[in-house]
Amino acid sequence: MLLWGAVCLNRARTVLRGLYNHEFIENGMIYMITYTLLERDREKIEEGIEKGIEKGIEKGIEKGREEGIILTKKVLKLSTEGYTISQIAKECNLSENQVKKILE
Repeated sequence: MLLWGAVCLNRARTVLRGLYNHEFIENGMIYMITYTLLERDREKIEEGIEKGIEKGIEKGIEKGREEGIILTKKVLKLSTEGYTISQIAKECNLSENQVKKILE
């Protein structure tokens, strides 16, 4: 965060140099501008994180559904081939209760 603060401080000074000779600007104004830039950037970062989490959840749900469908098909296939519930559970890395729920 300190490095990011230094980057923003330099950005603020660059902006101020474009407007005024920064030697005549009080330090308080530099820090106020820096804080404003940091706050704006923080909000953008938070928005990006939220969007990333939402996309990750959507992809996870899709992947989970796909894996669930594949696993269900495997359980049903093994069941029709005569495997017992405990054999299916072992083969599919599931509990016997999970196998029973799929077969219901």
